Amino acid sequence: MASNIASASSSVTPERHFEKKRKVLRACDRCRRKKIRCDGPMNSLVASKCANCEENGFDCTYVESAKRRGPPKGYMEAIEQRAGRLEAILRQIQPDVNWDYTVGPRPDREEFDLADHQESLRRLQIPPWPATKPIKLPTNVSGVPSPPSRVLGPSPWQSYERDPRRPPSTPPDDLEAARIHIAMSQAMNKLDLRETPWRFHGKASVSHLIVQVNEMRFSVTGRNGIDGIKQLKRDEYWMIPEWELVVAQDTVRSLDESIWPSALLARELIDAYFAHVNFHLPLLSKPVFERQYHSGLWRSNHGFAKVCLMVFANGARFVDNPEVYWPRDEALSEEGRDRLRFDRDGTLRYSAGWKYLRTMFSMGHSILQGPTLFDFQCQVLTCCFLLGSAVPHLTYLVSGFGLRAAQEIGIHVRSTLLHADPVERILFNRAFWCLYHIDRLNCAAIGRSVAIQDTDFDADYPIAVDDEYWSGDFVQPAHAGVPKVAAFVHTLKLDHIIGAALRTIYAINKLPEHGADSAAQRSTVVELDSALNAWADAVPDGLRWDPTRADHGLFEQSAVLYVHYYFCQILVHRPFIPSPKKAESVGLPALAICSNAARSICSIVDTVMRRGRGSGLLPGRILTVHFMLPVWIASLVLLISVYTGRQQPSERERTVGDIQKCLAAMKELEVTWRQAGKLTDVLAEFAEGLESLKSSEQSSHGEKRALTPELDLNILEQLQNGELDELWEQLFPQGFS
Repeated sequence: MASNIASASSSVTPERHFEKKRKVLRACDRCRRKKIRCDGPMNSLVASKCANCEENGFDCTYVESAKRRGPPKGYMEAIEQRAGRLEAILRQIQPDVNWDYTVGPRPDREEFDLADHQESLRRLQIPPWPATKPIKLPTNVSGVPSPPSRVLGPSPWQSYERDPRRPPSTPPDDLEAARIHIAMSQAMNKLDLRETPWRFHGKASVSHLIVQVNEMRFSVTGRNGIDGIKQLKRDEYWMIPEWELVVAQDTVRSLDESIWPSALLARELIDAYFAHVNFHLPLLSKPVFERQYHSGLWRSNHGFAKVCLMVFANGARFVDNPEVYWPRDEALSEEGRDRLRFDRDGTLRYSAGWKYLRTMFSMGHSILQGPTLFDFQCQVLTCCFLLGSAVPHLTYLVSGFGLRAAQEIGIHVRSTLLHADPVERILFNRAFWCLYHIDRLNCAAIGRSVAIQDTDFDADYPIAVDDEYWSGDFVQPAHAGVPKVAAFVHTLKLDHIIGAALRTIYAINKLPEHGADSAAQRSTVVELDSALNAWADAVPDGLRWDPTRADHGLFEQSAVLYVHYYFCQILVHRPFIPSPKKAESVGLPALAICSNAARSICSIVDTVMRRGRGSGLLPGRILTVHFMLPVWIASLVLLISVYTGRQQPSERERTVGDIQKCLAAMKELEVTWRQAGKLTDVLAEFAEGLESLKSSEQSSHGEKRALTPELDLNILEQLQNGELDELWEQLFPQGFS
C-alpha cells in the first residue's frame, strides 16, 4: 500500500510542484463580505470553491458586483475646500447672483441623502452631470467684461475725448437725471430769494420727491404746484432775515488795488505761474485767463480778483524781484522786523507771494453765496501756495472743503454740467480733478481719509486738448504732439489706486476681506500691484520715461509722472516691510519691492538734476515741488534697507549713494520750498554715519556687517512706529500760533 501511495504521489507531485501559482483576480462574495483573504478555487481541492468556503461548507459564488474602494483620507475635505474657494470667488465676481439656482443647494455633510439632493436638482432644472444649466446674470453686467472691483472699486469716469460743446452720448438715464436736476434747480430758484443759479440735489434728496409729486399732479390736474407755492408762500418764513444778510456782507471786502503789481511785474508773475505751476497741475486755460485779465474783469468781479491774486502769489516763488517779498516793516515783534530788515539767514525769499495771499484772505467770502468757478480755482491755487508754508498739511482741509463745495453745485456728476457753457464746463472739470489730486496726495502724506470716494462721482477726465485749440473743434491736431494735460490724466489714474490703498490697506476699521488674515492682505496687495502694472502698460510712448528725451517739457512731465508711480508702489507695499517686532506678513518681498521703487525715484531725480545743471537752470528751478514727497519717502525706505543690516557691502554702498542723491535733491528743493529744508535736516541726521558704516565694511574684507539689535530696534522703531512726536510737531505744526 505504501508503494502505491508513493507511486501515486510521484506521478502527481512533480507536475503540481512546478505548476505556476495563478493570481486571484477577486475574492468570492462570502470572503468579500467578511473582508478576509480569499485564494479562489484554483488553490482548493474542490475546483468550484475557495478554501475558506470549502472548509466551512459555504456556497462559493462570484455574483455580487465589486464595489469601488473609497477615496484616500482627506480627499473629500480637499474637494470641499476647493469648491468653497471657487464659490467665494464667484461671489466676489458676481455678488448679486444666487448660484444655488445654477449648481444646486449646498449639501449637508451630516444629513445628506442622495435621492433628496437629486430631487432638488430636478426641481431647479439642473441637468445631470456633466451637463450644466445656463447662467443668468443681471442685465447690467451681462456680457460686460470688467476688472476685479473688490479692492479698486468701480471706475465711473471715462476719458473726455469728445467735443465739449455737444452733450455727451450718455445713456438715457443720465439725460433724464440732467433734466431732473435742471428742473429742480429752476423750481428751487423760484422759491428762493438768493442769487444761486445752480445747486445740486442728489437722488436721496427730498427735492426729487417734490418734483415727482409736482409732475404727477400736473399730469392729473394741469396745475403747476411750484407756481402755486410761489404765490401762496408767506414772506416771514421765506425772506432771508436782515441779520443774516448783514453778517454775510460783513465777511466781504473790496479789493485793495494798492497791492496790485505793475503791468510789467504782473506779466512776469502770470508767465511764471503758467510755466512752473499750471504746467503740472492744469487748472487754468492761459488764453481764457489772459482774455479775462486784459478785459479788466478783476476790477469788477470779486472772485476773479482773488484768482488773480493767487496766480501772482504762486508765480512769485519763481520771480527774482524784491517787490514780491513781504514788507520789511510788517512784523509782530522788533526781533521779527530786524530779521526781515537785514535778512541775515537769507529766508526772506520764502515770503514771496505772501502779501498777495493776505490780500486774498482779507477780501473774504459770503457764506450765503453758492460756490462759483472762481471760488474753486482760488481754492486750488491756495493749496498750491500753502505747499511752501510752515503748515503745508492745511491743504488737506482746503482741498476737502473744495470737494464738498464741488458737490454743492454738482460738478462731480457728469450729467449736471450739460447746462454749462462748453469752456466753463472744461474749467469746472479741471478744478474738480485738481482738488481730487491734491486731496489724494495729502491723504497719502499724512495718513487720513479722502474727502470723496471714487463711488461718489462720475465726472469725465479732463479733455486731452491743449488750450490753444479750444476755439476750434476741441481736437488736438496730430502735429501738436502729446497734449500737455495728458500727463495729468495719467496721474489721476494713479490717484485712483492711492484711494483704493488708503481705503483697504491703511483703513482704521478694515473690512474682513481686506485685512482679516495674511491671505486677505496678500490678495489686496496683489490686486493693487496688478492695477499698477496695468497702468504702466497703458502709458503712451510719448509719456514713457526716457532720460534722453529731447523735448524738455515732456521730459519733465514724464519724470514727475513716473516718480508718482513709484511712490504709489511704495505706498502699497510699505505697511508690510518686516521689522524686528513684525515679521513679513503677506508672503511678498515688501522691503525689496519698496527699495527698488525708491532706487528708481533716485535715478529719475538724479537724471533731472544733472540735466538741469547742464542746461544752466538756476538753483531752485531744477526740481518742481511734485518731487518732494516721493524723494522724502524714497530716502526713508532706503535708510530702512541700510539699517536692517541685510545688504551685501556693494549693495549697501549703492544704497548710501542713492541716499546722498536724495539729500542733494532736498537741498535743491529747499531753495524754493521751505518745507524741504525741514526734511533735509531730518534726512541729514538719519544719514549721519553712513559713510563710516561703508568704510568699516570695506575694512572687514567684505564680511557682512549686521547692526546690533539695540541700534536696529531703535532706528527702525523711530522710522516705522511713529515715535517722533516732538520732531513731528516741529515738522507739521498745528497752526501759526
